[in-house]
Amino acid sequence: MASVASLPSLFAAEDSTLFKQIKMKGVKALVDSGITQIPDFYIKPVEDRALEERPLVDDQVPVIDFSGIYDPVSRSRVVKAIGDACKEWGVFQVINHGVPKHVLQDMIEVGHEFFNLPLEDKMSYYSDDLSQPVRFGTSYNPAKETILEWRDVLRHPGSISPEAVQLWPEKPESYRSRENTTNYLKGAKVFAETLFAALSESLGVQSDYLQNILTEMMFGINYYPYCPNPDLTLGLSAHSDASGITILLQDQIAGLQVLREGRWYLVQPRSDAFVINVGDQLEILSNGRFKSVEHRVTVNKEKTRISIGILCVPLGDTRIAPISGLIDESHPPMYREVIFKEYLGHYFSKQHNRKSSIDSVRLKF
Repeated sequence: MASVASLPSLFAAEDSTLFKQIKMKGVKALVDSGITQIPDFYIKPVEDRALEERPLVDDQVPVIDFSGIYDPVSRSRVVKAIGDACKEWGVFQVINHGVPKHVLQDMIEVGHEFFNLPLEDKMSYYSDDLSQPVRFGTSYNPAKETILEWRDVLRHPGSISPEAVQLWPEKPESYRSRENTTNYLKGAKVFAETLFAALSESLGVQSDYLQNILTEMMFGINYYPYCPNPDLTLGLSAHSDASGITILLQDQIAGLQVLREGRWYLVQPRSDAFVINVGDQLEILSNGRFKSVEHRVTVNKEKTRISIGILCVPLGDTRIAPISGLIDESHPPMYREVIFKEYLGHYFSKQHNRKSSIDSVRLKF
């Protein structure tokens, strides 16, 4: 690898061999090389950076105690709180969700173990084909990006069928053999189905409505290494998720920020909580009653951050349109019908650009 001093100028050329190598090997490999300055192709435009002078407010993102969802007396209160959070924020944290804390901690540890593997072990899962069932990669969509995100990622389907599990990484041993990932996904699936019912009820439709649409779970581990120049880049640029909902587990390092009414809010990490993001498909289905949340991820100079994401999505051929029961003369459809795999094609055809994908299916009046 080139010397530290020469890295920025070499990386500035998109077609350089070193640029291609880093797009394959990821940010951790770059950090492990000993750089003290990030390459040019990680530097975000000034208007896209998370500058310190911009307003950032802590501790206001809703936190919902999910334990009452099973109590007929308190269920309506919890359902209302969830619906209100989806309308007003597009994001909330859930505590007492039923997944034991040690299962959450084990999953975070397994994530660190995977990304701390020797590079050659991780590279056996490398692909820039986003459709690969199991994929180690970097950034968001490096084949389309000219400015990369300060993130490495492992993705695979969230199914725990024997056929799916056999595709998971063989290393570290803890990924499969100790059932850490399996236990996490089992618990998250039960929670997701209960949450779908609450979301459906808050929209006034049958409790199994969303569960019958959001039938798939895509699993990902996001790894954000410490960064020499965190003020110049982002782990993920501002965007909304293409999912119906996203279930996110944070470690104890802050970094996730959400946009509400022009202000960025920090989602404070809680070791016992899931962060729930409303995604674009739920915004469409709810005819705009629920808003997909625009969010970004910052990085820092001292610590590496990790998060575990589950994207709850429809099958590719599913047609997504506003729920008919939410449409009347006062509430006309706000979005055109879209086939989910076509929506994904548009979503991944470019680098992150705020809410441009859902804007592309928004009907104009």
